[in-house]
Amino acid sequence: MDKKTMRELRSQAQSMSVVVWIGRNGVTDAVVSQVSETLDSRELIKCAVQDGCPVDAREAGEEVAGRVGGELVQVIGRRFVLFRPILDDKKQAASKKQAASRTRSSSRAQASSRPGKGARRYSGRL
Repeated sequence: MDKKTMRELRSQAQSMSVVVWIGRNGVTDAVVSQVSETLDSRELIKCAVQDGCPVDAREAGEEVAGRVGGELVQVIGRRFVLFRPILDDKKQAASKKQAASRTRSSSRAQASSRPGKGARRYSGRL
């Protein structure tokens, strides 16, 4: 990956929140499967290593990246950022899933709003 792409990925990761936490058991199969599933839908994720973890963030990031076929973008303190491009078929399925969830949430928001909101005004009398 070239430097320009890495720089863009690092700038995108700044505003992201941590998605996967690695605990005192270290990098387990469960962590690797969770990271793989998340990378299938997001491409770029931020992970964190907790205090009791037997490995540091760089070691954990390199191990997870190697096992999921991703690339380690950045390591700062106890956090690291992973990137794995989504294949076209998976990208289309993920975008359909996100679009469906957006339409459901927007229809709920519209249904929950009061119809006469703002129509009544305070007359000054109690």
